[in-house]
Amino acid sequence: MNNTVYYLPGMGGRLHTGLGRGIHDRGFKVVGPETRGDFQKYRFQEKIDIVANGLEKHRWYEDAKVVVNSFGA
Repeated sequence: MNNTVYYLPGMGGRLHTGLGRGIHDRGFKVVGPETRGDFQKYRFQEKIDIVANGLEKHRWYEDAKVVVNSFGA
């Protein structure tokens, strides 16, 4: 079993607080972009491209676990 979860938090969110912390506490490695800092400087389409590319290149397989919240959903 792959124990990695791609997590996309709501805008301004962090990977290891809130829902991300809950995922981690259940034994999963949490990966993905934080939607704060430099991420907020990008135009909307660039943000979509960052997420899409990250999913396609690193999380696109049959057993992939993806969790999205707010902005990501």
